[in-house]
Amino acid sequence: RRYINESFDELIFIGSNTDIFGYGHEGEGGNSTMQLLERIDKIPKADYYTLLIGTNDWKGDVETTFENILEVTNYLAALNPGAKILYITPIPTTNEPRDSFNINLCEKLEVEFKKKDHVFVLE
Repeated sequence: RRYINESFDELIFIGSNTDIFGYGHEGEGGNSTMQLLERIDKIPKADYYTLLIGTNDWKGDVETTFENILEVTNYLAALNPGAKILYITPIPTTNEPRDSFNINLCEKLEVEFKKKDHVFVLE
């Protein structure tokens, strides 16, 4: 958030949590997509949403995580139809099963998100 704000100082980060630099957000480190869905109604309306989600579901099913992320992006699009959603792909790890899960998930999401002009995938 700090680095993004240094490049685009007109952005205002909002949310009920704040990071160590004071920027607001709704992220909860270590959460699964299901945990996010359980508290999704707390996310405020915004013009841009950044999502770095999915990797914490790696011990589960890729299809379920894929569907959960689609539910999140659909919710955000309904919350503000003009919003842009930036999906940030998970970073590589030394955990091969987790990386395999992330790769499979990202491949499915990239195909789906190419159909939507308001969702962008950032590696």
